[in-house]
Amino acid sequence: MTSNSSENLHPAARAAASAPLEADIPEPEQVNGLEDVRQAIDTIDAQIIGLLSKRLDYVKAAADFKPDLQAVPAPERVREMLNDRSDWASALGLNPDFIAPWFAQISEWFIRQQIAHWPNRNHRPR
Repeated sequence: MTSNSSENLHPAARAAASAPLEADIPEPEQVNGLEDVRQAIDTIDAQIIGLLSKRLDYVKAAADFKPDLQAVPAPERVREMLNDRSDWASALGLNPDFIAPWFAQISEWFIRQQIAHWPNRNHRPR
């Protein structure tokens, strides 16, 4: 990734893209075999799943601030988010045609989770 491509990224995406992997994971150019590759991929996948779990926590927290159930889907926010994710993907050399549908599926599922969480929300002032 060049510095020019990362300038358009959200600060959190820029930090995640440039953050080193855990110390015990070799960089791709330093792997010594397929086992190293598979271990690194498993670790990265575990981190992705952990981050999705944390994302769910934030999605549920968002319900606390929404005035009513009809505000949960937030289609304008979803469109904006999908556009941003596509831009971030492009800046990092990933195909937005892969990333956008993936995030659309993620968003749909999280919206359903937020709707299911709605009766248990802790109403907080906006």
